[in-house]
Amino acid sequence: MVVAIHSFISIEGWSYEDVAIQGAGSNTAAFFMIAFSHVLCHVAVPTFFLISGFLFFSNFGDGSRYVWKKKLLSRTKTLLLPYLLWNVLYILWMMCWDVRGVMDAGMLVWLQEKGGLSMLWSSNHWNLDRVDLWGNPDIASSPILVPFWFMRDLIVCVFLTPLFWLVFKKQNANWVKVVGASILVILYFTQTSFGIPGLSSNALFYFGIGTALSINEAGICNTIGKWRIPGYLLFGILFIVEVCLFGHNTFWGNIIYPFYVFAGVVTIVNVFSRVKFVNWGGQKYTFFIFAFHIFILSIVGSILSKSASWITGSTIINDLAFADKYPIIVILEYVLKIAITLIVTILVYTVLEKISPRLCKLLCGR
Repeated sequence: MVVAIHSFISIEGWSYEDVAIQGAGSNTAAFFMIAFSHVLCHVAVPTFFLISGFLFFSNFGDGSRYVWKKKLLSRTKTLLLPYLLWNVLYILWMMCWDVRGVMDAGMLVWLQEKGGLSMLWSSNHWNLDRVDLWGNPDIASSPILVPFWFMRDLIVCVFLTPLFWLVFKKQNANWVKVVGASILVILYFTQTSFGIPGLSSNALFYFGIGTALSINEAGICNTIGKWRIPGYLLFGILFIVEVCLFGHNTFWGNIIYPFYVFAGVVTIVNVFSRVKFVNWGGQKYTFFIFAFHIFILSIVGSILSKSASWITGSTIINDLAFADKYPIIVILEYVLKIAITLIVTILVYTVLEKISPRLCKLLCGR
């Protein structure tokens, strides 16, 4: 799902206003990609936050100093170290593609121009004109390796785990837990922006749900399973609405967005808890795919765009006229972009695991 989010092919000349004027079928290719990249797949990262919060407090016992030390040392290995390594690797990758620029400016100047130390925390920014429901700027940001905004926000959540423990521990009166949960709910559904890179109401809400369930020994699947039918219904309705509203990229789409994502998380947990999968060992690739796909995604996309140009004989690819004339080509390009990126990434992992299993484990936080 994360790969699909980043595989979206922007169609130049297409906008939400076209939908308002021409109806939902104004461009088949655009709507297909919006449905997957901008709507359906956005339930992935919140689900990761939920699971991460739950796992942090699993087997936590009475929260002794020894347990805290063990958990935090573990997250240093599984979270902080891979975070730093992958961002540094991506900086080196960028240098390889801009050798002339590095040589002309000098390495230190080049690094400063790219953001300096902020590359490790907040050097990419988007949604510059977005505000939360309180009217505060809600600018999204990431380290130089864009998908690792999730890891960055997760590091902040781990840093705040003592606060989650104080609020949700078993010994507390129910009213304390209700107040804590209510604060998270208000922050999330109003999409409150703190204006601090790494501190997000989205991460706090889902990580917080996970911690509350884990601390009080309530299973994710059993608890969320109680919301199965309402979750399915709400998800189905809001999915259609969000697709028609271009996901969270429009005013009303953004208002509805947190409700849709919540229903989506409830749905995905219930679906995956009830479906039996053949254990083919694919889970070992998960983190590597998450971390590595950005390295090659633009290369794969460029090759596919040139292929589409050669097949159709068109010199301008992925503009509105091309997408209207060749919607199947654009959709196929999008699907292949995801599939090829996944295949190549798994092959790279397989080779790396054979050549240097220790490095592979280090990069994957194992």
